[in-house]
Amino acid sequence: MGYQICIIKSDFEGWFLFDDWKDYIIHSTEVISDMDRFIDIYQSLYTQYSKCRNQIKIGEYDILSMSNPKEVTYCESCEEDLQIYYSFIILKDNDVCNSPVNLSGII
Repeated sequence: MGYQICIIKSDFEGWFLFDDWKDYIIHSTEVISDMDRFIDIYQSLYTQYSKCRNQIKIGEYDILSMSNPKEVTYCESCEEDLQIYYSFIILKDNDVCNSPVNLSGII
């Protein structure tokens, strides 16, 4: 039993958890059982991804979402630019769950 961190890149904040959210996974960790290791990996990923993304929010299920206003993608059907978000989704036994640790102490 352990936790896994999945990072998605999408034009929606991760906590919306649309049915196809797994199609947007760009990084996934192995299953992590040790909480100290979980914290180290989460902090490392946060540091890596937040270097260029200064807009950070935490939503439902402790899903952290970050963006850079200059990182957008053009939507042809809606004829406008859409913001790109990177969201950290935590899984326990393949199900989305809240963080096992207080994220404010990590980020």
